[in-house]
Amino acid sequence: MKSRITNLQHPGIDRSQIRLKAHYNYQKQHTTKYKSINKHIIMSINKLLKIESVNDENIEILDFIEIISNHNPEIIKYYFSVTIFDGMPNNKFKGSFMDLYNQINDDQFLFDYSGVKDFFLGTSQIFDLLLLIDKENSFFKKYSIEEEKTMYENIYLTIAYFDGGFWEISCKDDLLINKLKNKFIQSEIINI
Repeated sequence: MKSRITNLQHPGIDRSQIRLKAHYNYQKQHTTKYKSINKHIIMSINKLLKIESVNDENIEILDFIEIISNHNPEIIKYYFSVTIFDGMPNNKFKGSFMDLYNQINDDQFLFDYSGVKDFFLGTSQIFDLLLLIDKENSFFKKYSIEEEKTMYENIYLTIAYFDGGFWEISCKDDLLINKLKNKFIQSEIINI
């Protein structure tokens, strides 16, 4: 770090060029990870959309997943991780709900696209949820409240539900956030 400061103070070095190059490298490093086959997707720093819940949560989450997959069909190849969940099963739930519930709340549970849809089809009510969606699963973990900003920076898309009756969706795709905002009228974009 000391040599960098010395170089910046050197009379033969143009500081604006160094800043420009550093900015370019930062942008390249933070956007190439999320390139998609869909060329129309604009990647940026995640935006957070808050949506008031007006329906059954299990129906709303399936609506979100459908809108997301219609917007970006590549999402069906992504990883889905439920890191926080509290809810109730319905008669369509397959397997042991308590085993899955305990595994999620001890660590997390990885799903593929069809698995996550089946999971939500098997729920009758959601009290709390954190769903992480990304092309890679290397950043999937349980994030503390202090690590929330890091989570938003590292994960392509997050969907959270709070028992207070609202959803928070963060995504690096501005077009998708705007599409969701236009679809769900009782929503607002929040700065992260």
